[in-house]
Formats: sequence, structure tokens, C-alpha cells
Amino acid sequence: MVMKFLLPVFFVTTVQSLRADDWPHWRGAARNGLTRETSGWDEGLWNMPAGPRKVWEVNCGQGSSSPVVAGERAYVIGWKNGQDTVLCLDMKTGTEVWRRSYPSPRYGRQAKGDQGFYGGPSATPELDVQTGILYTLSCDGELRAWDTGKDGATVWKVNLYDAYQVEQRPAVTKHEDTRRDYGYTCAPLLLGDGLLVEVGSTKTGTVIAFDKRTGKQLWASELRDPAGHAGGLLPLQVEGQPALGVFTALNVALISLDEKTRGKTLAVRPWATRFANNMATLAAVEGDVIVSTKWTSLTARLRPTLTQGWQTVWEAKNHGSNVTTPVVAGGEIYFAMRGMTCLDAKTGQVKWQGGRFSDSTSIIGCGDGRLMTWSNNGDLGLVDAVKNSPAEFRELAWFPLVKDDMAWPHLVLAERRLLCRVHSGRMMCMHLAK
Repeated sequence: MVMKFLLPVFFVTTVQSLRADDWPHWRGAARNGLTRETSGWDEGLWNMPAGPRKVWEVNCGQGSSSPVVAGERAYVIGWKNGQDTVLCLDMKTGTEVWRRSYPSPRYGRQAKGDQGFYGGPSATPELDVQTGILYTLSCDGELRAWDTGKDGATVWKVNLYDAYQVEQRPAVTKHEDTRRDYGYTCAPLLLGDGLLVEVGSTKTGTVIAFDKRTGKQLWASELRDPAGHAGGLLPLQVEGQPALGVFTALNVALISLDEKTRGKTLAVRPWATRFANNMATLAAVEGDVIVSTKWTSLTARLRPTLTQGWQTVWEAKNHGSNVTTPVVAGGEIYFAMRGMTCLDAKTGQVKWQGGRFSDSTSIIGCGDGRLMTWSNNGDLGLVDAVKNSPAEFRELAWFPLVKDDMAWPHLVLAERRLLCRVHSGRMMCMHLAK
């Protein structure tokens, strides 16, 4: 195995402390798509025809990853003209603070299928607010650490394809022409001193932990599944011990993070879908895990155990999500695919369905019982959750901000500012304030 390292930069001149309303990770500060911020509906900020006020717009390059935010800085990665570029933007004005670029293909070297629907980086960056180090992952497996306190100076880098001889994702069904490989899509996950990455190496491990300061490999999982296409990993506590939920191309897996058994496979449940598209990130509810896929038309609540594998709590057949990671809020589960579905988290029963949502939808659960949505070609919406509308789907506002594009990147809300990005690279900041 050959790895490239640069001498670590120690470390940061100025580090922003994490605030409750920052958005430094995939799916927000708590990694669950929830925020304590209110939607602004009661203040009249979604009144038609104006709606939330756009304060700036930039083009950050092609890609499906979402931005991350800490303090007055937003960080985003995109592709253009044979390069990935990491941008640091001023959140108030959209002004570019710094940029860093490196050569990168538009698609990963093992890419196969659906190339009209994606291109450029799909994995959302991970920000260490304590050190100010930003971690990015390209579709072609280029994992890099950047020092945000020194205008994005490179701390270390490693290419996962080169270092771990990662093979193309396998065909997982007998249906013709179902092999898919979108390159790397899963956001790195920072836990303690380790940066956990779904490498998908059948030789070394599905998940590999890197030292966050040097990039040196710390450990690799016993499991050696090819990587799935999900947006993130799920940290859990299982019977008092730390563990990791991983949605691979073949299975729903549980990996130990306990110091004595780190990397050990605790549970595996087969979940191979047509096109190998396990795309919605696993979601947590009261220690259990919500799994949802379009190609099985199934959503399930699974209970992880240390010795008895996955225990099925319930299954909701004919109800599945494709790209939308389920949001668990107030005892209900929300996801969107050809409309929004609300399930009772305890029973899996449908409470209501409705709306005009396609596969490309992300949801944020707000503190006032409303759901912000970003979907379709670039439609910004606001929906009442069950707290405010227990019997039926109720759309409050709908603004088609972009036409003829794809709203794959996750919606981001930080300090009353909404970041709405589409695949082509257009990103708008909408201010939820009068």
C-alpha cells in the first residue's frame, strides 16, 4: 500500500468554536437533519410571492455534496474544467475568502451508469471545529485535509483508490444492466482523533479510520463489503458501547467502536438492492436504526444488539426512500419520494402522504414543528409536521427557485441563513430575517 503524506501543519491560527446553530457536518450539528432554529413561518417570512429573501448567489462548481458552516464561514467543494475546488465563503455576503484546487476527474475512475444525473464531488465535507481542519473527499477517492485557519493549506492527503486498490462496485442482482458505481459519496465522519471513511476495500476494510492530524491509518473494519452510495455513516450507542451503522452496497452493518473490539463486525443484515443503490443514510430513533430504500420499497426499524444481530421492530412495505435520508422528529419519520410520507416511529404505520416531491429531496426539521424541503429542479418548500398537522399533509409555502437542474445537495440552515445548492453549482443564500 502506497500512501502520500505531507508534513502536518500545526495547526490553526484562529479556530471558531462550535455554536448550536452551526452546520459543520453532513445533516447538521447533531447529524440528524434537525435544528433548534424556527422556520420563520410565524414571523411571516414565507409570505407569497416574495418568501425568504435571497442575499447572495455564487457558482461553486458541479457536484452533489452540501456545504458546511461554522461561524461566518461556509465551505463547499465543486468540480469544473478538470479540477475540484474547495471554496471558503463569507456567510453574510457570499464573498470568496479563499479557494484551493487540485486536478480531479468529473467521475470516479470506476464510474458506471447514470452519468447524466451526477458528476463532481458527492461527499459532503467534514469540519473539525476544534482544530479548524476541513476534510473533503472527491468522487475519485481523493481524501484531503485543509487548514481553514491558513487559507486552506494542505495538511495531508491520500487517494483511496491508489492506496487500497478499491474495485468497481459489483452487480448485486441478476437483472440486466443494473451495475452502478458513482464513486465516493459518503461524508467522512470525525470521532475523537479518528476520521472514519467508508473506503469499501474488499482487501483492507469497508471502513478505515485515519489519524485526523496526519492521515495515517489507525484501524480498519473486519467487514470488507464494497461501499454503498449513502451520504453518511451513523454513530450509535448499543447497550452502552459505541458502534457504527454502515449502509454498504450489500448489507446494513454494525461495526464496533469500543476500544477493545474496534472494527469488529457486530451485526449484518442483507440489503442488496437493484442498481446497488443503498442511498438514504441510516437514521437513528431511540437507539434503533431506520433503513429505507426505493428499490426494495421498504422502510424498516431495526434494533442493534451486541450479540444477537439486528432485531426487526417493524417493516413498512411499499414505502421506501431513494435519496432522502429519513428525518425523525417528534415521534414521526419523514421522507420524500414521489410525495412526502410520514410514518409513526413506534409502529411504522402511515400517518399521511402528499406533496409534489421527487427523489431529489432533503428535509430539515425545525424547532417550531415545520419541515423545510429542497427538492426537484430546485424547489424550496415549507411543510407542517404532525405536531401542527396531525391528520393530513399540509404545504405552507412553495418557491421554484431553479429550473432545469437537480436539487441533490442537502439543504443547509445556519444562523437563519438557508444555503440552497443545485447540481450545476449554483448556490443561493436565503435570509430568514426581516
